[in-house]
Amino acid sequence: MNENQRLQQIIRLRRKAMWVMVVISLVLALVLGAVQYGHLTLAEGMVRYLFTAMMSTGFAAVVFMVMLAYVLRGWGWALVLLVFSMVVPVVGLIGIVMMNFQATMRLRALQAEAERKAAALAAADEDDA
Repeated sequence: MNENQRLQQIIRLRRKAMWVMVVISLVLALVLGAVQYGHLTLAEGMVRYLFTAMMSTGFAAVVFMVMLAYVLRGWGWALVLLVFSMVVPVVGLIGIVMMNFQATMRLRALQAEAERKAAALAAADEDDA
C-alpha cells in the first residue's frame, strides 16, 4: 500500500467513525428528549446511563473530527477545533460538517493524483513495449 492509498484509507475510516458517533449521539438525544417531554418512560438509572452514553459518543465524534482535521489541515486546525468544540458545542457540529466536506475534497484530489500516476505508468509501459 503506497502513501496515497494509506492516506485515503485513514481519511475514510476516520470520517466513518466520526459519523457513526454523531448518529448514535443524536439518536440518544432524541430518546432523552422523548423522556423529558413525557413521551417515553424510563427508569432514572437508565436515563443517567443514556445521558452518559450520549455525552461520550458526542465527545468521541469531536475526537474523530479533530483527528480528521489533523490529517487534512494540520495540528493548528485540530487544536483550535478541539478547544472551541469544548467551549461552544455548536462549533463541534460545524467542524464535523466542515471536516467532512474537506475530507471529500481531499479524497477526490488523492484519487485524481492516483489516476494520473497510473496513466503515466501505463504510458511509460507502452513506450517501453
